[in-house]
Amino acid sequence: MPNKKISALTAVTTPIDRTTDSLPFVQGGVTKKISAEDLTGEYEVTGTLTTAEILDLNTTRQLAISAPGAGYYIRIIRADAWIDYNSAPYAASTNLALWYDTATRPAFAFPKILESTVSTGEMGVLQDMSIATHTLMLINEALYFKPFSAVNPTTGDSDIKYRIRYAIESEL
Repeated sequence: MPNKKISALTAVTTPIDRTTDSLPFVQGGVTKKISAEDLTGEYEVTGTLTTAEILDLNTTRQLAISAPGAGYYIRIIRADAWIDYNSAPYAASTNLALWYDTATRPAFAFPKILESTVSTGEMGVLQDMSIATHTLMLINEALYFKPFSAVNPTTGDSDIKYRIRYAIESEL
């Protein structure tokens, strides 16, 4: 590839996967690589909440993203959830939400996912963060799943898969 102009290079025909792809670059005569995540400043985490975890979710919240460190906060860009419906919907506390560690109100909510009676997905809904009496987005705080209301869901037997796209921002 020496002596080729950028315009002469073959275009990429598939999108770059931020979570696995890396890009080469030369610095001081040495070829190095940078992850596509580092280049964009966006990160993605995926996981599964099991039925047992969901049924105990108010008692034992589930970690989604670890605290970023002093002077930084997690800015959620997008959050999605999918239910792999088994045979019984959840009841009682069915509004799944993402909360910062000590927040008094959730940051994102999935209002209908636990009530589903079919396998389906739901985009998380950003919650109103303009309420002066609530703490919402906090510096150096982890992000957890727990119900919107302060009770455990009842019944239900389906796992929830999730994907959260986020950035780490410095406080102002």
